[in-house]
Amino acid sequence: MNYKYLNILGSMSGTSLDGIDLCLVRSNGINLKRLNKNFYKEFNQKTKNILTDFIDNFSIKKSDFKYFKEVNTLVTKEYITAISEFNIIEDCDLISFHGQTIFHNPKKESIQIGDGKFISKYFKKPVVYNFRDNDIKNGGEGAPISPIYHKFLIENYKLELPSCILNIGGISNLTYWDGKLLIAFDTGPGNLLVNKFMNERFKEKYDKNGVLASKGTTNSAFCKNFLRNKFFLKNFPKSLDSKYFQNDYQKVFNSNLSDIDKMSTFLDFTIYSIQKGINLLPQKIKSLVVVGGGSHNLELIKRLGDVLEIQVTKNKWEKEINNFLEAEMIAYLGARKIHDLPSTFLQTTGTKIPTVLGSIYPIIKNL
Repeated sequence: MNYKYLNILGSMSGTSLDGIDLCLVRSNGINLKRLNKNFYKEFNQKTKNILTDFIDNFSIKKSDFKYFKEVNTLVTKEYITAISEFNIIEDCDLISFHGQTIFHNPKKESIQIGDGKFISKYFKKPVVYNFRDNDIKNGGEGAPISPIYHKFLIENYKLELPSCILNIGGISNLTYWDGKLLIAFDTGPGNLLVNKFMNERFKEKYDKNGVLASKGTTNSAFCKNFLRNKFFLKNFPKSLDSKYFQNDYQKVFNSNLSDIDKMSTFLDFTIYSIQKGINLLPQKIKSLVVVGGGSHNLELIKRLGDVLEIQVTKNKWEKEINNFLEAEMIAYLGARKIHDLPSTFLQTTGTKIPTVLGSIYPIIKNL
């Protein structure tokens, strides 16, 4: 079947809370063509502080609805500003909008803020949004939602099978594809704990190239205790909220370890949880490509290569798109929504039936 190609503006802000990624691509939900039009809008420090505080203290039962609306409006305005500054709205047929995740409880609820309907009305463009609800309604975890896009990348770049794409953002997740079986799940923390420590201890965004961590020595007792967490005993599919490992973080943060030893320990939390995840896969992988912010951390890549018996590579398409992979993924999922193509499956989220993700506003029959 021939599916129509559309110019789609993909938009995403991740768990790192650093800012908004935008990209314009052409996609029909099967294939994707890059137009080399990407844009990044960093959140100002006030917005970062508000979001960090809001997410850290968010509770569904205790949620202040008035404050929720205020933060929702703030995020919506940030997206409108970013899209306006990108200045390509006239070139796009559709906006694909993920919003900012503030809460994720697997199989029960996943909450993203930012008003897709308001953005549609503002720019007078159809918007696909609310990407996780349908999966949860069908019995899925609501995450990860990237595997069908990762499968496209594996096939597009002709990676040797079985292949794995490891996305190290705030949370790490992996996608496995062997030509027949598509598997995906969250493996554990990505950059979240390392970046949190850098921010709280040094007022820095991240440990560039893992320099500080490279000077430290990992505390094996903390690592062993961390890996006893019940999450690592679960089989896939599985997913995480960004606050899931807060207790593990506090134990290390409050310990008598030196700062560099704490950094090394947090980094190895990421490394060994990825190793545990890869050990769950049905076949030994022949290619592993790391994407996301963690791909820039040289110490992380080195340590990952040391513990895994496989060559770990940063993605070959880094110069083209690496920093905008998640925005591109959201654009791809938007195209699949328009063409009524499923994006999550039993082995990627646990959904009972292949599920089409997203809602669209206004409801349209043809684009």
